[in-house]
Amino acid sequence: MYTTGVRSNNAQVIRREVGRLVVKNAYPRPVSFYAAGAYGDFNIHRLPLAGYKAGLHIASQEIDAQAQIGQFLRTTRKQTAIAVRQQVQANPNTAIRSQKTGKPLDKWTASHWQQITWRLGYTTIFDLLGRLRISQSSREIERYVEADIDFKLFHSSLLSIVSYLNGIHETYVAKALGLARYEQLVRELPSHLQAGFVQERLRTRVQPTLLGAEPAPELKMAA
Repeated sequence: MYTTGVRSNNAQVIRREVGRLVVKNAYPRPVSFYAAGAYGDFNIHRLPLAGYKAGLHIASQEIDAQAQIGQFLRTTRKQTAIAVRQQVQANPNTAIRSQKTGKPLDKWTASHWQQITWRLGYTTIFDLLGRLRISQSSREIERYVEADIDFKLFHSSLLSIVSYLNGIHETYVAKALGLARYEQLVRELPSHLQAGFVQERLRTRVQPTLLGAEPAPELKMAA
């Protein structure tokens, strides 16, 4: 994003711009799904099976996976919409008011929700991951830790998703800088980061993508 002129550390700005990139197909199909629309009228895009009822068990078929992701997108967008409404109504300059009393409205109609839809941006995989962060205002991860689920599988899956996304971003950076310059950056990483996951993704993802070649076999010490 920095190479395209988006030079901000504001989380909301980054979230909005990343959402636009997802919609513009800047990400591969497996992570290009998103939700849009006003509260009560959400639309799920690029997940044709997302309308089916989501089960409570680990997805064993594509229909189960899409249904669960669709449900996650809807609940996440609902949370975002409610939070935005609270922000809008708490600000005297933006609050939607009653035409009779002039006071901020406590109850909203569909038209009121539509007025703030532009503030929501798009809801993407990054919003889903954002629900797992730990901060003073976000403790949702505790629900997953305490739930009766295979937490090791949950953690392993989360690591795989993050690694996949990082590989995409690192490939974009390498393309913007030039592969030779990016390889130099990887070689100059602090010692505790060398010979680790960044170098592994360079070999198995970044180089093959930019060079159009199969990843080189990993050399290991003989027993």
